[in-house]
Amino acid sequence: MKIGKRVYRLVPCPWYDVEGIESWLESMAKEGLFLRKEAFFGGFTSFEQGEPRTVRYRLEAAQRSTSFLSESGGEPDAEAVEISGELGWEYLTKCGQFFVYACDNPDAPELNTDPSVQAMALSYVRKDGRAGVIVNLVWLLLLLGLTWYGRCWLLLAMQYGSWLVLLTAALMIGELVFGFKRVFMIRRLRKKLLEGSQPDRKKDWKKHAFGFRVWNLLSVLVAVVWVFSAGGYWLNSVDNPNEIPITEYQGELPFLRLSEIGVEGSFKRDEWMDHTNKIKVSSDWLAETVIESNEYGEFMMEDGRRIDCAMYVTYTDMRTSWLARELAAEYPVSGRREVKKDRFQFFDIPSAEELGVDSAVAYSAYPMGCAVVLVKGSEVWKAELMQFREDSISIDEWVRMFAGELNR
Repeated sequence: MKIGKRVYRLVPCPWYDVEGIESWLESMAKEGLFLRKEAFFGGFTSFEQGEPRTVRYRLEAAQRSTSFLSESGGEPDAEAVEISGELGWEYLTKCGQFFVYACDNPDAPELNTDPSVQAMALSYVRKDGRAGVIVNLVWLLLLLGLTWYGRCWLLLAMQYGSWLVLLTAALMIGELVFGFKRVFMIRRLRKKLLEGSQPDRKKDWKKHAFGFRVWNLLSVLVAVVWVFSAGGYWLNSVDNPNEIPITEYQGELPFLRLSEIGVEGSFKRDEWMDHTNKIKVSSDWLAETVIESNEYGEFMMEDGRRIDCAMYVTYTDMRTSWLARELAAEYPVSGRREVKKDRFQFFDIPSAEELGVDSAVAYSAYPMGCAVVLVKGSEVWKAELMQFREDSISIDEWVRMFAGELNR
């Protein structure tokens, strides 16, 4: 054994398992591993090797937040540390909402000898745990409620990425489970103390150590992946690295382009904004291919009408036809929320059979246009048309042109 060598170990139980942490730390000391200052971090604990000996460890409940942003940096009062030192107990570090003290003098008195006083000291930890559970539960229910009420869970996943949405839900549920366990264990310990019993400092911490360590590592992994996923989404939303000018796109598009409408050679592209006339191709767990495009321009119809308009198209090839139908059903619901109630309406268009698709619906689109959603197998097309002149294309005419291109 190398005296003074730093050694790291995975924590075998949650910080709110006071009996488990104290029993584990004391067993480590008998193996020659002694807790260092500032030892707990990210599920790991730092020890220093030495000659095996008996050391007592006690977790004292904090009466305020232990965050480094809180008063006194989350550390115990200097007076409390001084008094404990006079009794033979050295303050080492924080462990969750507890302060960890150590004593290697077998003759030194206990920090707390009255179980009822220890139970009272747990009041803040218990209240903080309850508050955490309530906050997490409210956020989770709010997210689920809004998603269910709006029936837009697929649009949410497609917008932010199913990876990110799934990881966010997993973290929220995991945090809620963690909070319930915390409240339950603190309540059980408090009840035990109020009955006059001392904490069990010979608890079998090995019993659930493997399961907890696996759970803890998975939680850390999910959190890290979430951070990278959220960062990736933010960078993509700012830089749009996959978005290119539509004129530079070399592939075949599975829908009608604005430049293909009207008299051949009459189309004039309008480049009045940086984000106009762009195309973006991506994919997701839920969709094999997603193509988003927008075109601004004007062209001449064969009857002499001069059309000045913009067309936004989102093409999605979902993994299954059921997902395609669900996505198509969410589009009008989302559209209704974007348009004032007195302005939203559904439009009469040719039947799906007449258009050669599985389903078709048209409705008002924000801010002053109309949208059509077509479904064919696992493919979904959502096209929005905004027109800026008195000369215009009727909804019926536009839908027939757009659907006709899909059946070629």
